[in-house]
Amino acid sequence: MSAFIQSVSSKIITTFGQFPDEVLILVPNHRTALYLKTAFKQQITFKPYLIPNILTVPEWLCQCSGLELIPEHIQILELYVVYQTLHTSEAESFESFCKWGNLVLQDFNMLDYALADARMLYTQLHDIKTIAHWSLNERPLTARQDEFLHYMKDFYNLYIAFTKHLKSKSMGYMGMIARHVAEHPIATDLTLCIIGAQDFSKAEQLFLMHLISKKP
Repeated sequence: MSAFIQSVSSKIITTFGQFPDEVLILVPNHRTALYLKTAFKQQITFKPYLIPNILTVPEWLCQCSGLELIPEHIQILELYVVYQTLHTSEAESFESFCKWGNLVLQDFNMLDYALADARMLYTQLHDIKTIAHWSLNERPLTARQDEFLHYMKDFYNLYIAFTKHLKSKSMGYMGMIARHVAEHPIATDLTLCIIGAQDFSKAEQLFLMHLISKKP
């Protein structure tokens, strides 16, 4: 176990004594959480003593949002359900849909983590792709190119319908959950201890900055 983990646990025990429920420790991963819990058990000299709540940032965001993080295989199924409602008779088979549906999920995730404007983003991407496909000799687009541009233009509608669908079921993917808590921050009386180097997204940064600004 690293000296850093030992020093962190020692500092928290010294600072908060027998009031660990006032502390929330945010760690980069579950391995760090395990090491930290072990360090607490080794250093505690008075009984009883409750170990502070230790969570990864995604776990905490899920708690704050009230949304359930669904696994990726459920995400693609839910996305296909929404896609079918938007396209009805024109919808592709699930097998064909999966070839690009998983990429769309990744895009949605990054879009929300970055707090990007979905309408502006997909409008601009559509315009860029249209220019890129345009031919100087004015040959018409191929069927494949035309199909791609059609879907690119429709991704915004799919994004809006999908996030609305998930919220109606109190579910979400991680980027969506991060965006939700950034745009609807909550207050907390807990003292936050952020442990280790963590690369926060724009949504996560905004949420944490809101909490810091509310502290006395």
